[in-house]
Amino acid sequence: MGKKDSRSKKGEDGKESKEKKTKKGISKESTINNILKNLSAEILKRSEDKSNGRWVKLDSERPSPRAHSSFTRIQGELVVMFGGEFFDGVEVALYNDTFLYNLVTHEWMKLDSPSNPLPRCSHQALYYDNRIYIFGGEFNTVDQFRHFNDIHYLCLTTLRWNLLNVSGPVPTPRSGHRMVLWNDYWVLFGGFHDNGKECSYYNDLYYFDIKKFKWNKVNQAMFSNSLPEPRAGCVLLPLNDSKHLLMHGGFSKKDTGKNVSGTSYQDTWLIDMNSVLTNNANILVWSKVQSAKNAELSFETGISYLSEKDCGIIFGGVNDVDEGLSMKSTFTNKCYKLNLNQRKYNPIEIGCKDIKLEDIGGLSLTKTAPTPRMNANVALHNNVFYVYGGIVEIKSVEVTLSDMWALDLERNEWRCIDAGFENYKMFAEQVESEESGGSEDDLSMDSDNSETSMDSDEYEELDVDSSSEDNSSMEE
Repeated sequence: MGKKDSRSKKGEDGKESKEKKTKKGISKESTINNILKNLSAEILKRSEDKSNGRWVKLDSERPSPRAHSSFTRIQGELVVMFGGEFFDGVEVALYNDTFLYNLVTHEWMKLDSPSNPLPRCSHQALYYDNRIYIFGGEFNTVDQFRHFNDIHYLCLTTLRWNLLNVSGPVPTPRSGHRMVLWNDYWVLFGGFHDNGKECSYYNDLYYFDIKKFKWNKVNQAMFSNSLPEPRAGCVLLPLNDSKHLLMHGGFSKKDTGKNVSGTSYQDTWLIDMNSVLTNNANILVWSKVQSAKNAELSFETGISYLSEKDCGIIFGGVNDVDEGLSMKSTFTNKCYKLNLNQRKYNPIEIGCKDIKLEDIGGLSLTKTAPTPRMNANVALHNNVFYVYGGIVEIKSVEVTLSDMWALDLERNEWRCIDAGFENYKMFAEQVESEESGGSEDDLSMDSDNSETSMDSDEYEELDVDSSSEDNSSMEE
């Protein structure tokens, strides 16, 4: 169950108006290259306006639902969200808008600026010296991809996006990579590139000098048998010893033409940053260590994580089990604390259990915790862990969430800040179509020794102002 895997099955035409969202599909006459060329021309023309940007209040309570955006805490209680995508079961909408969220007042604002990067999702973002930098990501449709390897930065003084001119060996275009800030550098590892015919995974390592705007590739060619397997979606965090980064997990997939096989990793490695910065091809910078212990981790892919000081927080994810003719996906809303120095995972006991979404016919928010999900946006402030949005699947229907939750790490209690758009109604017909041949038994699940029935009647109507400008796609 990868983020694109559920998109091969088409639903009926989307019901949103073109005024709300510009759909960018692929036809015989229009290729993804032409789409990007036209978008680039529009962005270039708008950027001729040299005025500064400004934060403006939203016409609605929150941004439109989206997944695979970046969610970057900049200073204090402020978080900046950029980009992302939304899949309605038929087409994919890509975004290049920017939002500011206040973790204390719970207010959203939108950036009104004449300059923006191309729409994208699955990029990585970092905050450094009053700038937000983004690297990579992809522009995609249901069946075509274009990966990026450019760097853009948002100056938080002028509130303008700018393309950064860089030197050195630039990483190949990719998504699913991981980046982490270490002193005056950011370090990049792994990722994947999908050209529509085959998908390649990487285990290369780069570091970027933010002072010199220079890429450096770490040459480990002579140690090819002593490196981590190529992968995407791993955990990459700095240790507080000022010497090492920790890399754990990740996944890769291989398409043989007849079927797709996936590999999830549970190995743990350390990266010696002193050796990285010497960039000596004769020095091995990787060392495999005993995997994180003290807990049986329930996730494989789609996890969300962050770190502060010597502690990491890991939330959510999904496990896929091949059952022969089908793939069984189990999402989780479990939360773990990771002691980075001892490499010990400790589950945060909040009384929540995994929900096997293949066993139920609908989706509703629980009263005590976020819905199990993958690829949520997360932030940490004043010992409170925030979770925003993410993705779940019901059968093969992908549902994008827009709720906001807060976990008090001292009391281990969840609090729902915003239930989000109740947009499950948009997908109800697709779910009902898949389940029309099933019995009532197919719609029940066993959780805490009690049976729960959830069907399409539990979906609520989407109540969104169709004139809200933050629901537009492909904004420049």
